[in-house]
Amino acid sequence: MRRRLLALLLVATADLAGCAPAGSFRPLIPLQPDRNLEVGAGYVAISPRPVGQDPWRYGAQGWTTVPLSIFDLALIGAFDFEGRATAGLGVRVRAFESEHANVGAGIELGYGWVAFELPMAVGSDRVWLYTAPQLGTWGRDETARLPVGVDLRVHDALHVRTEAQVNYPELDGYQRRVHLGVGLAYEM
Repeated sequence: MRRRLLALLLVATADLAGCAPAGSFRPLIPLQPDRNLEVGAGYVAISPRPVGQDPWRYGAQGWTTVPLSIFDLALIGAFDFEGRATAGLGVRVRAFESEHANVGAGIELGYGWVAFELPMAVGSDRVWLYTAPQLGTWGRDETARLPVGVDLRVHDALHVRTEAQVNYPELDGYQRRVHLGVGLAYEM
């Protein structure tokens, strides 16, 4: 009986949680040498599925990323405008870094989601193109996500990020959604 109640509680809380942040917004790019923390916020619009009569949905998220040795540690929070929210932790290892390309691997674990990611970025001091393909969950549903974004350093410590993402909930093309987002990040 306890196991059934626990399973029901886990399913219910996964549905009440925002399920997962709708954007990535955390590219694997280096901070300025005198900075040791990044804080940011982003806004995302989520398209309807190709089938059905879904409305557009909207959400926002915030994060704080701290680089530690070869790891990045991030606190991530997100909500949608339908009253759901989630929070979690992301850990990445920077496996390869050079002046113009970075590759890593990571995991995100939050209230209502888990994801394994392969972040990559190419660019220069001011402009970076990034991605972080993910396999994970969005609430109870498995999902594959492919974000592609551009990071533009507009000031010494201020970044503007735009991002497009294809999300396949339940790993089904008919459930596909496109996420379009914009964010700001500040190095401290």
